[in-house]
Amino acid sequence: MSQEEKHKIRELVVNQCKGKIPIVMGCGGNNTMAVIEELKHPENFHGVDALLSVCPYYNKPSQEGLYQHFKAIATYSPLPYCFYIMFPDAQELIFRGKPLYD
Repeated sequence: MSQEEKHKIRELVVNQCKGKIPIVMGCGGNNTMAVIEELKHPENFHGVDALLSVCPYYNKPSQEGLYQHFKAIATYSPLPYCFYIMFPDAQELIFRGKPLYD
């Protein structure tokens, strides 16, 4: 999906919801740096209450790689962030007890 398409969908959803319900928008992918670049533009998330990111798919990072990916996203996110962690991809990550925020 192009950035323009994402913006149009976000605007449609924000306009339809009119603040009646919280909006959680997906913002994630395999490329950590590309996700961070998107997060550096808060105007991309006008009207959105929180963001959601999935584990990187296809490239299957290590547990430390997953931790670093989510930590980087948490550091740059302008909004509260939900991480969609899929078993068994991140079973160790969930229980390791390391905070994502410093």
